[in-house]
Amino acid sequence: MKKNIFVTLFTIVFIIITLVSCSSSNPADVTKRQEKSTTDTVTTTKKPLTDSTNKPPVTGGNTVSTTVPDAFEQQPVVSPSEKIEIDSALAGKGFLVIVSGDNKYSKEGLFTPDELDAKSAEDIALAGLIRIYGNKTDSNYKVKNIKVFMNIEAFSAFESMMATFKAVSGAGDVQVISAYDYTGDESLSSDAVTGLSVKLNVLSDKDSLTYPLNYGGNKVTVDGKEMTYLEWFEKNSAKFGFVYTGLTDDENNSLANFRYVGTVHSKYMVDNSCKLSDYVGAIKSGELSEITDANGGKWAVSYVKASETEKTELTVGEGAKYLVSGTGEGGFVLAIAKN
Repeated sequence: MKKNIFVTLFTIVFIIITLVSCSSSNPADVTKRQEKSTTDTVTTTKKPLTDSTNKPPVTGGNTVSTTVPDAFEQQPVVSPSEKIEIDSALAGKGFLVIVSGDNKYSKEGLFTPDELDAKSAEDIALAGLIRIYGNKTDSNYKVKNIKVFMNIEAFSAFESMMATFKAVSGAGDVQVISAYDYTGDESLSSDAVTGLSVKLNVLSDKDSLTYPLNYGGNKVTVDGKEMTYLEWFEKNSAKFGFVYTGLTDDENNSLANFRYVGTVHSKYMVDNSCKLSDYVGAIKSGELSEITDANGGKWAVSYVKASETEKTELTVGEGAKYLVSGTGEGGFVLAIAKN
């Protein structure tokens, strides 16, 4: 009997010790361990198709830099060396790329508007594009539908242009009808596939899709001078890197077309009523070697044929500020700041 009492007491003591131990545990620590077990996941970040931040480091003293400029990078870059190298494949990319006839755009990484519509904003950005709807400043202009996309850099400049137009005119009825477009191989000869072109219309109280920018009733007064919407854009688009390329008819509407080329090149093209192909041709032939940008800066411009090898060498000058773009017809336009 004594043995049974001893066993019973031992059991009771054991149970009490166990309960005290459990109650002294920190519930917060348990919660943290549980949370950690559910959040320790691997995160991967996709690299954009044209990512200027993921470039190899430059080693001091090299004659040729390993830095590869991004052909879509429209902000001038300071050269770390006398010469730089650029991927020869980028000759088909950039703000000065000519897309027409035999100069077909590469279909690598292209998606139809319907395909883009099903993608996330991140995946759309990886293609170098942005959805205008939902990203634009609502009161400054309108957009036809949610499936209108545009090159990211061109969109940023377009936003600035439309904000300025709204500020000076008070009008917010300009409508984007279309920009980027890709429907298959047949569209690779259309400039719309670059996402750098935009077609505009103006909404009217009478009919939202019938009056073009130069319709007589759509006028604004700027600094005491009355002008049509189109006249304002023709006069001011170069300040934002755009060039007016004419009117086209689409579904019984006259649409005004604008092409983004960047502020370094836009002023010369607008001042001289110069088409993109003629502009590149003049630089290629050597007829044009110096330009003035939209801000009054001077630039030396030259044409460099793309190498048949993987890299094309460009002579820039150490410390020089430069800009480079592919042309879509086998070469690059190199612009070097002179002041």
